[in-house]
Amino acid sequence: MVTNNVANGMLKDPGACKVMIASWCNFNFSCTGADRWDRRWPRCRSSCTWFTNPSEMTQFADIVLPSTFNSAEGWSIVTNMGNGYGYTSIQQGAVRRFVGRQAGGDRGRLAAGAETEGQGFPNLADYLGQEFKDPETGKLPTNERDFNEIATKISSAPIWMPKEPLKGTPQIKGWAEFRAKGMYSNPRYALKRGWGGKVRHRDEEVRVLQRYRQERTRGARQEIQHLGRRHPGGVRLRGQGEAAFVPHYRAAEAPRQRREYRSPSSTTRAG
Repeated sequence: MVTNNVANGMLKDPGACKVMIASWCNFNFSCTGADRWDRRWPRCRSSCTWFTNPSEMTQFADIVLPSTFNSAEGWSIVTNMGNGYGYTSIQQGAVRRFVGRQAGGDRGRLAAGAETEGQGFPNLADYLGQEFKDPETGKLPTNERDFNEIATKISSAPIWMPKEPLKGTPQIKGWAEFRAKGMYSNPRYALKRGWGGKVRHRDEEVRVLQRYRQERTRGARQEIQHLGRRHPGGVRLRGQGEAAFVPHYRAAEAPRQRREYRSPSSTTRAG
């Protein structure tokens, strides 16, 4: 996964990162080959984590800060869909924050903006302080809590202040009503309504790569199309001719003979 490239790069060049700040993530547990993160953290000069509990990643941090839990202490918008419906729900501070916990991502950004502004680099502070306007009142955030709420209002504005009336339920008029009702559902969408018609997808990047390789190596046209990801078991997926540029199905090719595979019925159990 792309996240692991951070650890891979820092293992190759330990001095590339002087300070590491992590908010609401636990790569020492969640990433594949997580041991690379165990080896990477001690090589960082200074590290800080914002998290809700003493996770695997916090064991390596120099500074551990308590973070809010959005479903009870912060602001956030959750979207999902299923069974023909899509919905948007709101998470809002339902309880008082415990021992002054802060939303790590928001507080960290504001602190970084203030620090870099003091060093003559005001772009981040200007962006956070001037671009996040309350869509309802036009006010700018003055602290982390304001920023957290205004960011939530901006992301959910198409629900509670749409340009045209929405067809879903319930009908919501304004931010206060959205907070009170807490959820909006789209009307049921028709399955397969986008199917049919003539649609062609061509990957121009593949074509450019193909032309480049042909010019450099004078190789056959089929050469690039046969460059596919290999399955650990030796399975290779290939696209032929024009089909290489259009979504399609081809059976996987396994370079093994049928007799090499032992049928479950032919196995015997010892004892």
